[in-house]
Amino acid sequence: MTTQLALKENGIKDGLGSQTNQVPVNSNPYFSPVNLAKPIKAEKNLDSIVDDYHGSDVNPELNTLYNQNRATLAEPGNLMAHYTTAGTNLFNNLGSKVENLYNGIRSIKAKTVKKAVLGFATLALVVALATGCGGTVTPEPPEPVQKIEIPAGFDKDYFEEICFTWEYSNKIHNILRWVDNPMFFLINPTEEHREIAENKMSELAELTNYVVIPEIVDDINSANITVKWCELDEIPGSQVGCGILHYQNGVIYKGEILLYKNLDTILTNHNFLEEAGAVLGVTNDSYKYDDSIFYQGPCQSISFTIEDLAVGDVLYQLEPATSKEEFNEIYENSTKTYSFFDKF
Repeated sequence: MTTQLALKENGIKDGLGSQTNQVPVNSNPYFSPVNLAKPIKAEKNLDSIVDDYHGSDVNPELNTLYNQNRATLAEPGNLMAHYTTAGTNLFNNLGSKVENLYNGIRSIKAKTVKKAVLGFATLALVVALATGCGGTVTPEPPEPVQKIEIPAGFDKDYFEEICFTWEYSNKIHNILRWVDNPMFFLINPTEEHREIAENKMSELAELTNYVVIPEIVDDINSANITVKWCELDEIPGSQVGCGILHYQNGVIYKGEILLYKNLDTILTNHNFLEEAGAVLGVTNDSYKYDDSIFYQGPCQSISFTIEDLAVGDVLYQLEPATSKEEFNEIYENSTKTYSFFDKF
């Protein structure tokens, strides 16, 4: 049994009395499990805190008693003060103020943490929505510009005129070409017509720079191009020749050629190459080169010129559906080959 200093509730000193509090053996004599202030961390010596408190006007009657005893009311870093019934006002006020301060700090920290968490979650949601999968936003690298070999004799203006526009309407279209080998089926040919068609297959292959290899087949079911020699009234516009092509996404997959059957040998050769070239993707004629197979006016040429072959070479290097704008960029980034005469 340990005798403690007793204080009346009104705070008046009454000396030593018989009021006692039982405490555990080997414990702090100023610690009571009954009356316990909330432990907190303190940056300064709590004796000085209590000194400050006694220097105030909260309970001046206790100042004299406190100054006489100078009891150590707290161990460094933790407020665990023992107080009696008479000292309730003093330590309740002190404990309440410290506890309020502690709880206020906790409240501020909780609100700050909550705001930070909500802010982070909002940012994460925005990033997830922006990326579509919540991953890192990685910009897609630009697609490399296609590069081609520009052959000698190539005329860019000529190419654009006869490969990007339709005959008669002159409306612009994207590049059209074959990716499969063109298979020709001849309908009602004479012996001369067949011989001319067979001889021109190698020239058509050369026009595409052998990217595709045209050939004649005997079974119409194996063909994707039909060639028919007929009367003028069977040809649209009563022309001596007509080429019709079918395509999807820039890829030609079917064609029909109608040729006037009563032309002489020279015009039959010319007519066949011109309309077969149209079905291969050269969709217009031009007045620029009068010896070209694709000349708009009267012409008796029976073979492709260097300008014609250069057109076909570039046409079959480009991807199907290449636009005119894309071609201009490709052209600027491509290697060009010049002949001696191109310098003059």
